[in-house]
Amino acid sequence: MGRILGYSQEECCLGEPAQPRGYRLLSKIPRLPRGVIDNVVRDLGSLKEIKSSPPERLNRVEGIGEVRARAISRGLKRLREQCLLGKLV
Repeated sequence: MGRILGYSQEECCLGEPAQPRGYRLLSKIPRLPRGVIDNVVRDLGSLKEIKSSPPERLNRVEGIGEVRARAISRGLKRLREQCLLGKLV
């Protein structure tokens, strides 16, 4: 079960609550390869950290340059706005 959620064998403890890591959110950003998503999740560790990271921090992740870091930041902002609009409607 833990492997389905993106946890490794070492991390998987069925008695522990699962924390969002960011895979689903990052997969909604166009043209973001799975390998880059894996790198972001590995380096930043949690959805909270990913959402709060500025482009300068994202740029330090392997496989992400300035352009991709800005695209990820814009994509996360767009998804946040869509979510807020959906709650208002």
